[in-house]
Amino acid sequence: MSDTIVAPATPPGYGGISIVRISGNLSTRLTKQICKRRSSFSHRRPTLSSVYNSDGKIIDNAVFTFFENPHSYTGEDVLEISCHGNPIVVDQIVSTICSSGARLADPGEFTKRAFLNGKMDLVQAESVSKLIESRSIEAANINNKILSGSLSKKLNTIKESIVGVLAELEFEFDISENESLIPNLITKSHKVINNNILACENLIDSYASGLLFNRGARVVIYGNPNVGKSTLLNALLEKDRAITS
Repeated sequence: MSDTIVAPATPPGYGGISIVRISGNLSTRLTKQICKRRSSFSHRRPTLSSVYNSDGKIIDNAVFTFFENPHSYTGEDVLEISCHGNPIVVDQIVSTICSSGARLADPGEFTKRAFLNGKMDLVQAESVSKLIESRSIEAANINNKILSGSLSKKLNTIKESIVGVLAELEFEFDISENESLIPNLITKSHKVINNNILACENLIDSYASGLLFNRGARVVIYGNPNVGKSTLLNALLEKDRAITS
């Protein structure tokens, strides 16, 4: 990961603001180059500056925010350019940065670098796209908790507990000479393992509801004409969505 990558961080289209993100060792140098700026940007301090193309013409006036490694999303030097939300402006900025030495990032590569640099684990990395694609408040809340590390903490607790039991058993069977302690240890180990099995079963049970929140559900209200299907739908939604006769 010695190269520097760049990509729009916001969806394509027209709007008030678009964000272009750069990550890698060359972030500072490339940004100073396209801004014709001698001094570096300060860590986490937004700075207004013009953006120039390779011909020296102004592309846009934008706000630059620098995140110095390792205190950034990817764990590398990261610079975010908040420009006007016009695809033409965004494309020109990205093209200018690429022509200066960066390359266009692959889909999900910023999150991949965050994972490889230890900024998040695999569970958290997978929750990033889930949070972005959430279809309900409940789904967004669930994925935000996972991204914050709640599921990882539960899994690590289970892992550490099992490893602890294994270490105690190996010590008693291989090293300890006090065999009278082994029955008590086996009883204790059974209890710990059963508790972990229960914890795993609870996580498995929560997967179904989490999947429903994330994907949504297709529901058919079936019945004869004029029996109250539309009334039932409006009651379930708590608003008048269907016309009732």
